[in-house]
Amino acid sequence: MADLFSIPFKRTLQFSLKDAISQVIDSKFYQTAASVTNDLILLEKYRDILSHLDVSNEDLQELIKYYLSLKAISVKLPDDQIEFTWFNTLGLKSSGLTRNSLKFEILNVLYNIGAMYSLLSVSNNLSSNDGLKESCRLFKLAAGCFQRIYDEEVKTGFTFFDENTLQSLIHLMLAEAQEMVWKKAYFDDKERHSILSRLALQVSIFYEDASRYANRSPLIRTDWIKGMSFKSKYYTAVSYYRSALLQLEKQNFAQAICDLTYALSILKKMTLNDSLVEWKIDMQNLLETTERDNDLIYLQASVQKVSPIKPAVIVQPEFFKEIDMKDNEMFKNLLPVDVIESCSAFSERVENYVNENITNPLKAMNKILLENISFSGVFESMYITEQEWDSYEASLKDLNEIRNYITSKLKSLRNTINHEIDENEEMIRKHGQIRWKVESIDDGIRGYLSDLERIENYALDGQRIDTETEHLFGTLDHDLVTNVTKAPESNNPVLKEVFSLLKQRKEHIRVAERKIIENKLLPKIISYYKKTGSIDFEPVYQDYIRVFDEDLNTVQKEKAKNIEILSQISNGVQQQAKVSRVDPLTLYMEELKHSTRILSDVKQNITSGKKFYDDLVKAIQAKEERINDYIIKRKNERETMNRVLEEKMG
Repeated sequence: MADLFSIPFKRTLQFSLKDAISQVIDSKFYQTAASVTNDLILLEKYRDILSHLDVSNEDLQELIKYYLSLKAISVKLPDDQIEFTWFNTLGLKSSGLTRNSLKFEILNVLYNIGAMYSLLSVSNNLSSNDGLKESCRLFKLAAGCFQRIYDEEVKTGFTFFDENTLQSLIHLMLAEAQEMVWKKAYFDDKERHSILSRLALQVSIFYEDASRYANRSPLIRTDWIKGMSFKSKYYTAVSYYRSALLQLEKQNFAQAICDLTYALSILKKMTLNDSLVEWKIDMQNLLETTERDNDLIYLQASVQKVSPIKPAVIVQPEFFKEIDMKDNEMFKNLLPVDVIESCSAFSERVENYVNENITNPLKAMNKILLENISFSGVFESMYITEQEWDSYEASLKDLNEIRNYITSKLKSLRNTINHEIDENEEMIRKHGQIRWKVESIDDGIRGYLSDLERIENYALDGQRIDTETEHLFGTLDHDLVTNVTKAPESNNPVLKEVFSLLKQRKEHIRVAERKIIENKLLPKIISYYKKTGSIDFEPVYQDYIRVFDEDLNTVQKEKAKNIEILSQISNGVQQQAKVSRVDPLTLYMEELKHSTRILSDVKQNITSGKKFYDDLVKAIQAKEERINDYIIKRKNERETMNRVLEEKMG
C-alpha cells in the first residue's frame, strides 16, 4: 500500500523585508521606521528561516512566530505595498507567483505551517497508540491550515491559490487523520468489525474526494493522484471485508459472500504489493470456504446488494490555537495606517460640520441682508490681494515674452527658408535654368511662406490685444482694488448696522475655523486608539464637535438679529436707508465697481491670451518640424541632381 503523503514546503524569494517595510513606513506614516527598528529586525529574522526549514517543532514555532508577527504588521500597513514571490512545490515543476500583498505572504506562511504539521505527522512512530494519536492530531491541524486558507480565498475569489488544490489538500489531510483513527482502532481490537468497517469507508471517501479535486488541480503531480485513488480503493475493500466478517459473526453467510465478492473485485483491479497479495489470497480462501459451507450446510439465498455501511466521520479540520491571534507586542508603537486615514476623514468631516452649521449659515444671513437693502454692494468680495495684483503684472510680462519668442521663431524659420532658396539659386547659376530642374520657390516653399505670414498676422493681432490689456491695467487704481484705500463709513444708520453685523460674523467664522486648527483631532484619535484598540472613532468625533457648541448658539442669535433687521427694512426703514449720491460710501462703491469690471476684462484677456499663445507656439513647433523635413528632402534632391550633372559634365 502507498505510504502516507506529506506536503512539501513552498519556497520563496529572499529579500530584506526590514528595508521594504521601513520604506513604506517612512513614506506613508507620520512616524518613522526608526521607532520600530527592533521589531523590524526580529521580523526579518523570522522570515530568514523560510529559506532553511527543518522538520522540527522548533522550526514550527518559528513559523508560527513569523505568522503572528505578519498578522501584527498587517493591521498597521496598507496591504499592497510590498512584493512577495512564492513557488509551488506540489508538481514535478516548480511554478512561481508574485503579488504585492501582505495577505499573500501570510497565507503562504500559513500554508507552510500546514505543510510542517503534515511532515511532522509522518515522522511519528505509527506503531504505537500514542504515535497514532499524535499523528492524527497533526494531520487535523494541517487540514485546519489549508481550510483557513480556503475560507480566506473564498472571500476574494481565489486570487492567490487554486481552489481545487486547496480542496484536495484538505481532504488528503483528513483522509490521513481518519486513517490514523482506523489504525488505532485496529490495534485496540482487531475483532471490532463494525466500527473498523465504518471507519475504513470514511477513510476511502476522504481519499476519493482528495483524488477527485487533485485531478482538477493544475499543480498536483500524477503519481500523487494515483496514490490517493489507490488508497481510496484499498480502504473500500477493507470496509467491505470487515463488513463480511461482521456478517459471518451474525451467520449471515449469503451477505458475507456478497461483501467478500465486492471487496475482492476491487482488489483484482489493483496492482498489489506482496502483503496485499497475501491478504487477497486469504480473502479468496475465506470466500470459497464460506460459499462451500453455505452451499452444503446453511443454504441461504444469494444476496445481490452489498451491506449498507454508514461511514463514521471522526475527524474534521482543527486550528492551532494561535491561528486567529497576532503578536500584540510587536509593532505596538506603530499606528495603523487606518488610524491616519480615519483622522484625515474625520478632520474633513469636522470642516464640513463647521461649514454646514456655522460658516454657511452666517454667510447666507449676510447675503439675505444685502439683498434686502437698496445698497447691495459687497465690496469685500471685490478686493484682490497684493499677490493677485502681482500675478496680473507677471502674466502680462509673460505674454510679452511668449510673443517675443514667437516673433523670433518666425523670423528664424523665414531665414531658414530664404537660405534654402538662396542655395537653390546658386545651383541654378552653376548649372543653368534649363538643366537645373529644382524650383527655388516650389509649391511647398510657397505654402510654408504663406503659413508663416498667417501666423505673423495672428501674432500682430495678439500684440494689439496685449497693448490694449496693458493700457486697461494701467488705468486701475492699485490702492483702491487692493483695499489699501479703506472704504469710508456710510452716513446711513441701517447700512452702518448691516456692515457692523457683516464684520462681526466674519470674526465668528474666523474664530470657528481657528478652533479647528488649535484643537487637533489627531492626538485625540491616537489616545482613543491606544486606550481601546478600536478604529471606530465616532465617539471621538461626537465629543470633539462639542467645542463648537458656543458657535452654534451664536448662529442662533445671529438668526434672531437677521429677522429683527429685516423686519425694520420691511416696515419702511428701507426707504430711509437709501443712500444719496453724495454719500462717500456710494461714490467709493461706484468707483470700485468700475475698477472691478476693468479688472475682469484684464483677467479674461490674460486667460485668453495664454491659450492663444500656447496654441500658436504648438502650431509653430509643428510647422518647424515639417519645414525642416521638407528642406532636408530638397537638399537631398539637390545633392543628387548636382552629382548627376557634374558626372555628365566630367
